[in-house]
Amino acid sequence: MNLFTRNDCCENRLSEVYVCLSDQAFSGAVLPATSGCQYIDANSYPTRVATLDFNRTGRYLRVQSDGKMPAANRAVSMAELEVYATLTGSESTRS
Repeated sequence: MNLFTRNDCCENRLSEVYVCLSDQAFSGAVLPATSGCQYIDANSYPTRVATLDFNRTGRYLRVQSDGKMPAANRAVSMAELEVYATLTGSESTRS
């Protein structure tokens, strides 16, 4: 998965966020313990793109602020999101 930050402004709005992948739908603002989550902080991805590899199945994806910033600064902005999947088993033989 690749998450691209905006390059016209607000580059920092794609930092201090959780990116979560789950087989079950998310509900509410609390991140479920069963989801596979990765954290993006300002130091982890200093370039315009954050590349994440979950190496698991998932149908639902959530990008959420960590909630530590003041409310006025919690906006999450991204320019583009690319999600890639590897088909396995019977899915790979479909035509």
